[in-house]
Amino acid sequence: MLSGFAGTETDDVLPTGLLIAVAVQVGQFLARRRAEDLAREPAGARADFTAFGD
Repeated sequence: MLSGFAGTETDDVLPTGLLIAVAVQVGQFLARRRAEDLAREPAGARADFTAFGD
């Protein structure tokens, strides 16, 4: 897709804006996923620790 714009003299605002919007969405998704993983981690560690004593 990016190569399609390489030879044209169109305004670069639209492709740049689209790329920024996609990057923002990906960044938000990764932040949510990391927060979910970190929220699950203490519960899993606690379960492992209590099972270790049995």
